Amino acid sequence: MITPTRRCHAPHLGAGLALALRLSRTHPAYRRPEDIATAKSLLAVLNADDQGPWVLSPEQLDVLTRAMDVRNARLPSTARQHPDFDAAIRAAHTRSRPPRAT
Repeated sequence: MITPTRRCHAPHLGAGLALALRLSRTHPAYRRPEDIATAKSLLAVLNADDQGPWVLSPEQLDVLTRAMDVRNARLPSTARQHPDFDAAIRAAHTRSRPPRAT
């Protein structure tokens, strides 16, 4: 569960998703149609609920972290607006991945 502490987190994340979707034709962050669909549905959730808490699936966390990577590369100053919240999302994404077989 991702629990934002301020209303600015949803617009911050939504802006990253919107940017990644806009750039997907020339610099695809999402190569699979299902990833694009997941990103679009997550953007709709963030637009509808700016306060959370949000329970995000591993797929949603994956597209969100890829959007954060795009935003960090394109707009580094805006990517640093909420580093603690971004770090919490990346940590949740890491925890959501299945353990690797050794």
